[in-house]
Formats: sequence, C-alpha cells, structure tokens
Amino acid sequence: CGFEATEHLPPDVMHDVHEGVILFIMRHVISHLITSDFFTLKTLNLCILNFNYAPCDAKNKPEQISNEYLKGKSNIRGSASQVFCFFRHFSMYVGEHVPCENEVWRLYVLLRKVVDIVMSRKVPKKHVHYLQRLIHFLCLDFQTLFPAASVPCKLHYLTHYPSYILKYGPLINLWAMRFESKHQYFKDVARKVRNFKNIARTLALRHQYLETYIATQVSSENIVTTGCRPILFEHLPEIVRSHIVDCGLARDNVVVLKSLAIDGFVYSQGCAIVQSVSEDDHPQFAQVCELFCVNRGIVVLAYVLDTIEFDEHFHLYTVNVTTECVVLTNLHHFQNEPLFVKKKMNKHVINPRHGLF
Repeated sequence: CGFEATEHLPPDVMHDVHEGVILFIMRHVISHLITSDFFTLKTLNLCILNFNYAPCDAKNKPEQISNEYLKGKSNIRGSASQVFCFFRHFSMYVGEHVPCENEVWRLYVLLRKVVDIVMSRKVPKKHVHYLQRLIHFLCLDFQTLFPAASVPCKLHYLTHYPSYILKYGPLINLWAMRFESKHQYFKDVARKVRNFKNIARTLALRHQYLETYIATQVSSENIVTTGCRPILFEHLPEIVRSHIVDCGLARDNVVVLKSLAIDGFVYSQGCAIVQSVSEDDHPQFAQVCELFCVNRGIVVLAYVLDTIEFDEHFHLYTVNVTTECVVLTNLHHFQNEPLFVKKKMNKHVINPRHGLF
C-alpha cells in the first residue's frame, strides 16, 4: 500500500527511552528512596564506583549521580549506554536496602519489564499485548505516586510502542544507536588523519576502502578471535575429543581461543549463553568454560546452569552451577548476547539485558 508520511514514523528507543523515560522516572525513584532513608546518595555513588562490572559493561561504567540531577537541574552525565548500564544494575546497587513491598521500587521494576520487551530483538506477539498493559500501569502508577510531577511527552510516546512493534517489528532494529556507531567511525577517521582539506573526499575514500576489504573476506561470517594458542588433540577435554571424532574433524588443527566475537557479541570464559527458552519464558543457561577453533569451526565447552527462579525484586535470574558439560557449535543460533554470572547475597545470579523469549 506504499509509504504514508503521517503513519510510517518509527520511534527511536535511544532518545525516547534511554535519554528520556529512564532518566525522568529514575530521578523520582532515587529521590523518593533517598528521602525515605533507605540509602544515601553517597552510598549509591560508592556502589556505582566499586561494583564489579562484567567485561561487556566495563566500558559503559556509569557516571556518578549528582544532586543537580535529583533536583531536575541536569541529567545523568554520560552516554545512553552508560544510562542503560546504570538502570540495569540499580537493583544490584541498592536493592537489598529497599523492602519488597515498597510501591516506588515496584515502579522501577515495572519500568524494567517495559524496557526488557522494548530492547528485545525478538518479541512474540503475545508479549506485545502484555507490553501495552505494562505501559498503561506504568503511567497510572507514576501519576498516582508522583501527582505533582510534570509528565514529559516521551512518556506519552511510550504508549504507542506496542502498535509500532506490530507495524515495524522489534524496535531495537530501528534505534539511532547504530547510526551513531556508524557516525563514530567517520569522527575517528577525521581525528586520526589530521587533514581537513576536502575532508568529505577523504572520509568517502577511507569508508569505501573499508567496505571493499569487508566484501573481499573469504568467510561470510563476521568472526573475530583473540588469544589463539595451538593445542594437541590429546590435551583436549574428553567431551571435546569425542565431538571432533564423531563429526569427522581433523585433529591437527585445533586452537584454544581467549575470546570470540560474532556479529559484535563477545564470548569469553565465564560468560553465560542462553541455550533455549521454554514456552513459559524459562531460560536455560550454559556457562562458557573453554573456546576452541577446529578447522575454522567454533567449538564451545560449557557447563549447564540450572535456572532456579526469577527474582522479581532484584529483576535477576537465580542459577545453580552444575558439573554437567555440553558442547555448543552453532553460536549464530543463539540470538541473545552473552551474559555473565555474578554472586549476590550468596547466590549465583544473571542480570538480563532484555527480555528472554
């Protein structure tokens, strides 16, 4: 039926949610919890500073929270990725100091559920209707808890997200983060060449050189490995040796990897992979033990993790580490990026980056 300028206007999750709704609601949530003497601003900032971040989050370590932000005079310093990192880890910072029945904390958890679905790369249709109800209750609860607050238009934009998902698919595929990442390449090149005579031509040439290099690669898979070290077949774990024999792979071309990046997702020892998700949204995790490259093919040795429960208060999955091993080969099959296992209150927990469906 063609393009309709008044209807086909996809939203931008980065500006609407990360730099809009999250900053706005978290300002009121943090201010209320501090006023209620559950913790102090100093305690929160110390938690941000001293928290042991996973490798994928270390580069997006949040900036400290200022009094000016809580008073509404400024926003949290840093990028949208840093804001998202702070938002996801907020429950791990101070969750143990806040009672489960606190209504303002429940507002934060409700926002986590909304953002989980919005940030997912795969959204089942039944969850679109669930998202609609979550957003409805989010707006109602916020107005009830903070009646004097002036609601920004970006919170209203959120009410249209379910219909946008039905029209365009997962909104994470449309957000401006990828455009800004592409733009960062040109900014880096311009800074490094230090020559601004006909800079447009310079950037165009450098970019075309890069695209030509990518197009001439032998493998169509975007795989980057680090820390490659040859290993003898006899020194491999028994389950890996059995896999190589059963698949008829050559034994003289095996390499141990320190890390592996596939389509931007970095896998390393200790990270957790979502193997599968049951119909009741119960994920099955596996923790990477070792990474191997066998005849240009990837072989991952991992320990199976038993998923015990989903902790609503902390918004975390509680898991048990087992001794059961499994060999994984097709990492492209796993659509969710790798996660990391943390210890919280003597439990092994996994903090999801988005909804696992």
